[in-house]
Amino acid sequence: MPSPDVTTVAGSLIAGKYRVLKIIGSGGMGTVWEGIHMKLGTRVAIKLIRPQFAQQAEARARFEIEARAAAKLSTTTPCTSTTTASATRCAVHRHGVPGR
Repeated sequence: MPSPDVTTVAGSLIAGKYRVLKIIGSGGMGTVWEGIHMKLGTRVAIKLIRPQFAQQAEARARFEIEARAAAKLSTTTPCTSTTTASATRCAVHRHGVPGR
């Protein structure tokens, strides 16, 4: 189930450079959004941790570990972690968007 703030997230700017476009997935700890790097035009996946988990140190630590693990990937698919922002509330990953 998406976070209650889904309508306020779409269209917002993350870390001053990523525009949030639309939700593409949802899980227990957060939501994943399609986004675009505003200067480079590259498509990204933006993972947002749910606010109730963002307040828990253990959940934030797991989220950051996941982002660091994704950043270490060296592949043409599925993703590369490029940014964590907002006190580790979001992680941005480069990814391919089908059909584009």
